[in-house]
Amino acid sequence: MELALSYALEMVLSIFQTLVDASLYLLVGFLCAGIVKGFVRAETIVRYVGQPNMSSVLRASFIGTPLPLCSCSVIPMAVSLHKNGASKGATVSFLVSAPETGIDSVAISYAMLDPLMTIFRPIAAFVTAFIAGIVENFYSKNDHKGLHDKTADSAASAAVCEDDHCHCQEPKVVSETSMSFYTRLRNGIYYAFTDLLGDIAYYLLIGMVISAIISVVIPEDFFSTYFHNDTMTMFIMLAIGIPLYVCASASTPIAAALIMKGISPGAALVFLLAGPATNISTMSVVKSTLGIRSIISYILSIAIAALLLGFILNAIYVYFDITMVVNMGSASEIVPDTVKYGSAIIFLPLLFWSLGKEIKIRMLKR
Repeated sequence: MELALSYALEMVLSIFQTLVDASLYLLVGFLCAGIVKGFVRAETIVRYVGQPNMSSVLRASFIGTPLPLCSCSVIPMAVSLHKNGASKGATVSFLVSAPETGIDSVAISYAMLDPLMTIFRPIAAFVTAFIAGIVENFYSKNDHKGLHDKTADSAASAAVCEDDHCHCQEPKVVSETSMSFYTRLRNGIYYAFTDLLGDIAYYLLIGMVISAIISVVIPEDFFSTYFHNDTMTMFIMLAIGIPLYVCASASTPIAAALIMKGISPGAALVFLLAGPATNISTMSVVKSTLGIRSIISYILSIAIAALLLGFILNAIYVYFDITMVVNMGSASEIVPDTVKYGSAIIFLPLLFWSLGKEIKIRMLKR
């Protein structure tokens, strides 16, 4: 009984400390995400990703990488892109790059992981998205058309709206040229700290809980003792990540905790890439919108790219003799205590307010 209470107390303290350490970076990340949302118009995105060629895939990968969209909120945007003429390859690239990383997840990566992983993660997301898009265009080069079939539209909409992960609603691509700078900024920040935070609050906290369980329960040498083969560990991370619903921000503390327990940076990267980009909801929409062949190439492209990039990242650490450093529980060494706790006082009420709204929505749906 005492041991159980001790573990429970350690986990609560670990969760609290991680939230406090991450608050400043999450505030900055959500603020930047709001600015991106306010000033990057959907109609602009659609205009640049319409052709079934490498340029459209490249643009879709580039556009999706910084956007603050989680694994489910990217779905209606991607469906809208395809319905408005985006090629299949560009649609797939956007579906991969947007949830794998974003300004908010880069900020929390900097808080919990080392600079090399923070820089390599968005690059890896971009490369993975580009590969997935190119493969999709190669196999569908004779089948380029917008999504105008009503049955497919209905199936995609149903798959999106039945998703309980966030407040899903297909965005309308409308002109926003009449909005003032202040209106764009206000709308973007409001979106970031209401809709976006609401989308990920529940899963961010779940990620913190899983991270705390890993930190407290799993022995320090668990992976080095029982999983000597790093390739096998990567495949295990891939098998866990593909079906799991986890957003880019929520996956970060889990990856950090796993690294602390002995997995390699490359294996952690496989989880960070596969987890946010693939889940049952995303795969059902890819199937209904783009077809069964597309879902196969979608999963295989992500899996192969994630594994290759994981091996490359490990090789970089070895070649430059860099030791992976995880900053969980040591944010005080990076940020002064006054700033750290001041940020927590601002962010944590917003987080728990969004969490309360999400729980209420889930209860009403039952």
